[in-house]
Order: sequence, then structure tokens, then C-alpha cells
Amino acid sequence: MSEPSALDQLISVSLSISNPFVDKWKKKGARVLAYNCTYMPEEIIQAAGLLPFRIKGTGCKETTRADAYLATVNCSFCRACLELHMQGEYDFLDGAVFVNACDHMHVTYANWKAQGKTPFMDNIISVPNTITDYGQEWYRDEIANVKQKIQEHFEVEITDEKLKDAIHACNQTRRLQRQLYALMNKDEPPITGSQCLSLVVAGTTMPKDDYNDLMKQLLTELEEKEGVPGFKRRLMVGGSVLDDPALLGLFEDLGGLVVSDTLCFGSRFLTAPVAVNGDPMEAIADAYYH
Repeated sequence: MSEPSALDQLISVSLSISNPFVDKWKKKGARVLAYNCTYMPEEIIQAAGLLPFRIKGTGCKETTRADAYLATVNCSFCRACLELHMQGEYDFLDGAVFVNACDHMHVTYANWKAQGKTPFMDNIISVPNTITDYGQEWYRDEIANVKQKIQEHFEVEITDEKLKDAIHACNQTRRLQRQLYALMNKDEPPITGSQCLSLVVAGTTMPKDDYNDLMKQLLTELEEKEGVPGFKRRLMVGGSVLDDPALLGLFEDLGGLVVSDTLCFGSRFLTAPVAVNGDPMEAIADAYYH
């Protein structure tokens, strides 16, 4: 039996919480550190020798248990993530770092931590809501604090050299994803918007080397692929967190084709690479804060 295509492998990864790449990572004794928001730099987690894994609500069918802790008026994404945690879907984690992205997520963090199931839950990052010089200093201090706590808990040293290696790997991921989005500009793109989102979501839950290799293979495969025919309208989708490509699939079932997005699981964090010269923590703070 032939090996599944890169497209099929990556889409498969996006459809569940854990995946074969995480299983392989854990089997060799390596550890996984989750995060909930794009304002937590993956580079810091990667430089610690940990697997950055973005928390998502994939596969959640109901939120009965989470509703006992979070009122039903709270964000359904937050309730889904907490529900999956309470069901044991995130028991493979060795820690989690939360960003205080909103009040709903803050209370999700508090209830997640209270469950006592995730070993490292010692920090929540505060991110200013306006772009100012003082705000960037604040954010830089926040991620430096997280870096220090990761080093202490996991007994690792995050050196500048390791940070620069992580910056190169994450920059390559973003570059490959930008190439993917560029294909959506074609008159007949070789993939749908829902597939594109699946591919980007997959990248938040896999080791960077594995993901980058599959993305290179995918982009080669797409060069020979025929474009998507028969759509009536080209669409752009905007919003905050969306980890379920099936929603975009609903638009496409009605004859639309999503060719662009401004989603934080999508293209929002792909616009600029992290600078590779100078102080790596300064470069990370500058790229992520802006």
C-alpha cells in the first residue's frame, strides 16, 4: 500500500487532538508544552526542547462538564477546550502556558489549572491591548518571565543559540504557509479554503521538522494538481479563533470558495518572520507584539 499523500497526512493530523507525530515524540521520552494563543511564542517552547502544541477544541461534541464550571454564555471554544481537558484528551501534556487573551480564556485557565492534571501551569501571559513602546516592554518582560519558569520547571537552558535555531525553524514554517496561501490567489486554486485551514491547523500540533518536510512535499504535489472548478464566489473569512475547517466547508458546499482569511489559527500570524540577527528575545517580542 502506498504512503498517503502529504495533503492527506496533514489533514488527518488536523482532525484530532493527539496524532501519530505526537505519539512518536512522547515515545522517545520528549515532552509537550501546550499554549492557547498566537501571542505565546513557539520559539521559546521549541528552544527548550519541548513540542509546542496549540490547544484546540477539535472533536468536542458537547460541553456538559465544562458548563458546570463555565457558564453557557461563555465562549463555546473555551468550553470545548476545557471539556476535552476534563475528558482526558489532554492528559499527554507536560505543561501549558495560557495567554490572557480575553476574560473567557482567563477563567478557562483558572479552571484548567484547578483540575490539577497538567504538571506545569504556573503562568498566564498578559498582553497589552494597544501597540505602544511601553506595551512592547511589558510584553517582552512577560515572555521573559515565561522563559525563566520553563527553564526552572523542565530543568533546561534556553540559550540564544537555541532560540535562533528555533526562529529559523518557525520562520521556515511561516514561509511555507505563505506559499500555500499564495496559491489561493490563482483563478482556480489547487485546494479549497477549508483544506488550507486544515493544513495550517496541523502545523500547530506537530514537530516543526516533520511539518516542514510534509509542507515541502505538499507544495510539490500541488504544482501538478488541477484547480478547484465550479465555485460561484471567492470569499474572505475574518474572525478570531477558528480551528474547525468544517465551517469553511459549509460555505464551499453552497458554491463559495474561501481564498483568504484573517483568523488567528489561519494567516494572521504569517505576515512577517522573526528577525534572525541581534538579541533573539527582542526579535521575538518585536515580531509577536506587532
